[in-house]
Amino acid sequence: MYSFKEVSKHEYDGTPGCYTVLEHRRANQYWLLLIQDKAYGFSVDASIMIPPIVVDFVDDNILCIGVDDFIVLFSTLNGRIGFLSGLTEPITEVVKIDLNYLVVTDTTVVTINRYFLAVGKVITFPDIINDYQISNGKLTVQGICGETFEVPYP
Repeated sequence: MYSFKEVSKHEYDGTPGCYTVLEHRRANQYWLLLIQDKAYGFSVDASIMIPPIVVDFVDDNILCIGVDDFIVLFSTLNGRIGFLSGLTEPITEVVKIDLNYLVVTDTTVVTINRYFLAVGKVITFPDIINDYQISNGKLTVQGICGETFEVPYP
């Protein structure tokens, strides 16, 4: 029988997208468990072997950031989990645009399609991001040295 510690909870209010996040530590390994919507019973979606340092909710989705390389578990309302790993910097912001998200660090912008959990373009700069904007179906990101990248969005 496992014992779990509740890390973060989005209270169930009868609508989809309400989750409880539980952490279990066993044999010096951390397991982060995403427990699905209580309306459909408890089911484990995913686990990682590192303790979470941030558990944050972006509207009705969960964004969990682990310690090692900022592994992100991105959960949609239908319960599917997307993994985004390899980011070497803390995430500075998550921007929701319609059904899509931008995950931003100091030098990287990652586009995520919420419905399909597809990680789109990963834009990494040799310098620090100065500004980014979305217009006419394009994401434009500019570094502080003036370098500009443009990719289709979403």
